[in-house]
Amino acid sequence: MQEYTAKSLKDFLENNKDLNSAFISELLLFEKHIDKLDIDSLFYIYLNLCKAFCMNRELETAIEYANKAEDIIPNWNYVFKRDLFFEKGHVYARMGDGKKSEDAFVKHIYYNSCMENFDFIAGIKLIKPNEFSQKPLYSFRQINKYSISDLIKNELTTADPYTFNDPFDTPLFSYLEFSSQIKENADYDIKPLIDAYKHIKVRCFVKHKERSKKQPFENQLMWSHYADSHRGICIRYKFDTEITMEDEKAKIFSICYNVDYKLEIKPDNPKSLKFLLATKEKCWKYENETRLVHFDPSSTDKYKPISIKESKIEAIFFGCRCTEEDEQTIRKIFPEKTDVKFFKFKLDLESYGLKTYKLNLTDKKRFKKLG
Repeated sequence: MQEYTAKSLKDFLENNKDLNSAFISELLLFEKHIDKLDIDSLFYIYLNLCKAFCMNRELETAIEYANKAEDIIPNWNYVFKRDLFFEKGHVYARMGDGKKSEDAFVKHIYYNSCMENFDFIAGIKLIKPNEFSQKPLYSFRQINKYSISDLIKNELTTADPYTFNDPFDTPLFSYLEFSSQIKENADYDIKPLIDAYKHIKVRCFVKHKERSKKQPFENQLMWSHYADSHRGICIRYKFDTEITMEDEKAKIFSICYNVDYKLEIKPDNPKSLKFLLATKEKCWKYENETRLVHFDPSSTDKYKPISIKESKIEAIFFGCRCTEEDEQTIRKIFPEKTDVKFFKFKLDLESYGLKTYKLNLTDKKRFKKLG
């Protein structure tokens, strides 16, 4: 005789992946024995019935079970919310309701970030220590309206990953391309999922390598690739704890990741934001990059400025090709009493290419005072 327990449900779900009518019938029997099951088991019954009815195009019933699952989720259980809204997004997409589908995928992305930003013990949400707080991070910039505006307003301009100079950065593109094939294979458009990810913006920084004698601002490749071939600047920031944040009501978050330079063919969690947005090919390892990922469902532009509040700019380094006019424009942004320190690079021709890029000797002592 079949036992309808939490263990037998787990065994059934692990051994049955075909979401057919027999699968639905068995889960409906489990549902009839809810008095023997815990809340977690009941959630997985509802979630899998939602998936199965969606696959069998019984969409109203699928939504019914999605709503049942949502009604029993504890407020703190972000895993359940993440998984539920992913499925709900697909159901609404199949129903042709793009607005509700995108809203569901937005919630999926938000709760996905919560799983990476928080630890949970006995249902209590614990914010993970912010390892980026009060540590210097460097940003290489061209001198343009965005970088000047950032300095004036004490903001960070974050950008849509599609604006990155490397078309293979990040795995997000492959994930969305793969997801877009659902339209051809399953008869519905997954554009709402793609649109939901368009609310993500990223800002890239360089951190100091441990046991390295060189500072990040001495990396010639970074100047060449990201600071307008040495005509731009490198900004040294020190952020406070509020650089990472979350707002559950508005579904807004900011989270920092150290970039992993090892792309896996089959990652443990292919929908992990860290994997999708902070994984690059090994050839980029010299960048030693940290990324600030910002998500705001109300933001639809390619660029989004965010306030850095009490964080501060400690120093600005001018490239060796930075013009006197650009240098003076930036210096005038900051009053003379400011704590921001300015440093100028020069070409060292006497070393005949062995050390072609270094700080002026008169600036070295001043830099050491930054720590």
